Amino acid sequence: MNKSQILRFLVVLEWIYIIAAVVLSSTLENQLPLELKAWLDMQIEAEISTFDIVVLVVGLPALVASIAGSIGLFLLKKWGAWTFLISGIISYALFPFAGPTVEHAVADMIDEFSVITAGMIIALAFFTDTLNDGKAASAAPNPPITAS
Repeated sequence: MNKSQILRFLVVLEWIYIIAAVVLSSTLENQLPLELKAWLDMQIEAEISTFDIVVLVVGLPALVASIAGSIGLFLLKKWGAWTFLISGIISYALFPFAGPTVEHAVADMIDEFSVITAGMIIALAFFTDTLNDGKAASAAPNPPITAS
């Protein structure tokens, strides 16, 4: 496997982890203790505050940018790496304002795997020549033609 294939594999793996974490979070919610399930139900029924709207206004575009960035990375585009990185920074900057969360340990573990995978994606995209491999081959000058 070359670096480009590894990067593409990691992008797909990250999305598999994210989808799995969301599915597991919703399916394993019934296994939480009654007190935690009651707290989750209370959070769902609570009215949306202005602060929640501000977090959504910033968070939803960051989510869309993250998806676009991962598609760009899969296509081995440098703009995808920058979009992925910046959207990740914005998303993590919102975490302290999101309030407490309750997750089943298995769903949280899979989510942490996606975070580790995102770190590997960023490392490959920025600290290797993975995104330049295709450009270097296509930008190489043609060898001079010599008469024999």
